[in-house]
Amino acid sequence: MSTNTDFWGKDLYLKSPIYDWFWFILSPLWAVAIGWIMTAWLFQKTVTIFHTTETTAFFIYMSITQAHLLITAFRTHANSELLERYFWRFTLVPIVLFFAALSSSWMFTAMFVVMVFWDLYHSSMQIFGFARIYDRKAGNDPNEGRLADFLLCFMMYVGPVFAGALFLSHVAAFDSFNDVSHLDLFGILITGEQLARVPDAARSYQSEVRWAMIAVSLAVVAYYFWTLHRLSAKGYKIPIAKVAMFLTTAVGCVTAWGFNSFAMGYLIANLFHAVQYFALLWVLEDKSIARVFNFSFLPKLALYLTIPLCFGLVLVAYDSLEMKALLMVCAFMHFWWDGFIWSARTSSGYSGQASG
Repeated sequence: MSTNTDFWGKDLYLKSPIYDWFWFILSPLWAVAIGWIMTAWLFQKTVTIFHTTETTAFFIYMSITQAHLLITAFRTHANSELLERYFWRFTLVPIVLFFAALSSSWMFTAMFVVMVFWDLYHSSMQIFGFARIYDRKAGNDPNEGRLADFLLCFMMYVGPVFAGALFLSHVAAFDSFNDVSHLDLFGILITGEQLARVPDAARSYQSEVRWAMIAVSLAVVAYYFWTLHRLSAKGYKIPIAKVAMFLTTAVGCVTAWGFNSFAMGYLIANLFHAVQYFALLWVLEDKSIARVFNFSFLPKLALYLTIPLCFGLVLVAYDSLEMKALLMVCAFMHFWWDGFIWSARTSSGYSGQASG
């Protein structure tokens, strides 16, 4: 097994060494630093925008989070090839989901709970996608070691949540079922109170869940190193960028979910995830962005950043049932669309990627 030591080799990176290191690889570390900065009084002052009164920090990171959901449209609706191929997925499905959420309290609540946990999986798959890119860039078969990378990326997100301080905060999403009545599902009566008991049950087994997750995480790490050892016989080259991204992501996730409040954990983890996604689309969807914003570099960049951020702020600050439903639909479509868009791009040279 050897390491690809050509640190500044442009061909080893998606865009360039400086671009990749700042926006992709090191973003978890400066997200941790920004999270610490936002604990200062200036960012903890409460302000009221539309119907919502929250801290300045809340509006900043939530607007960035929602904005990165919205720019998925550059990969879907602004990309004529993909829009034609998946027209009904990109048009009819979100409309149906939106009205389903508004018409049924069960649907609305179930979507919220699923969104909380799907976000962890989706975020881990973005790192997995980068791993596939950097393996291919290093000259490796992107399908070799795929399972090991998948498990490691998944555990970097799920492990700190289930073994850390915020396990109960995530499970608390089930409390929302207290507000719904009952559901007759093919003759099976399900009450909201039954599902609302999940947090209490989780609290009773929190210690067992923590130790089980630690054991599984250690097993995944051991399996990962065993896989690297096995691949060494085939001349596998370890991409520096991939190793560095795994290390910084692990630090970011453990810091965010293992030792912080839910709000601070959400800030750190979603900040670097969203920033990576903005930077990723700027590279991969440059033609789609140029089709929408047909301007020179600086105006195009300014519009690419500010318009989604403004719409994201409206989604967060305008407190209504319709806006909450729209916010969830945006999240669901981002998770779902991005997952199969990566698969659709296997023919374009990014074989083996997962959702971003």
